[in-house]
Amino acid sequence: MGFVGWDDVKLGLGKERLDVKEERNRSRVIVVDKCGKGDSVTVQGAVDMVPPHNSERVKIYIRPGIYRSSRFAISWCREKVLVPDSKPYISFIGNINRTSETVITWNNKASDKGKDGGELGTYRSASVTVESDYFCATGITFENSVVAVPGGYGMQAVALRTAVFGEYQCRGKGADRKKRVEWSKTFSFEEVRPFLGVKFIGGEQWLRL
Repeated sequence: MGFVGWDDVKLGLGKERLDVKEERNRSRVIVVDKCGKGDSVTVQGAVDMVPPHNSERVKIYIRPGIYRSSRFAISWCREKVLVPDSKPYISFIGNINRTSETVITWNNKASDKGKDGGELGTYRSASVTVESDYFCATGITFENSVVAVPGGYGMQAVALRTAVFGEYQCRGKGADRKKRVEWSKTFSFEEVRPFLGVKFIGGEQWLRL
């Protein structure tokens, strides 16, 4: 399972619901519904349901809604989303036709204070942090909803933080690379030349390098 394949971001909606009371989860699907009609009302709650050191793909199906976590949020969501390194093989899946309606958002900025009393910095301002291997997502909008004050101090903010990532048909909020942080860039031909002879995809699967 050292790869991410197209099947990892697909979900048969007729089989979306999981009976979490089953001793063995055959479908490996957890449903998030902010109205309480799924297995969890928060995305973080669904991540928490995945067993540590999971060795099989678990698909978290997130129904349309704004999953907001901030000091101003309503009671059903109180935390930023963290996928820890102990929980690999997780997929976040939304309805691809309703991506703009399926939003995970938070409003931290770099100058906000963390639990240790120090400033978060841009790195820790992320709405969603992914530390695990073989994570993938589709049909989801990752957003940082902080309202920046022009010229203000520490206004930098991040929606999604990962160690390594790849994009395919990214659109909507955040898709415009001109509005990204400085270290997000488009490489020149000379910069990518050393990688042109490397095979990254075999058939419909990402290869483990």
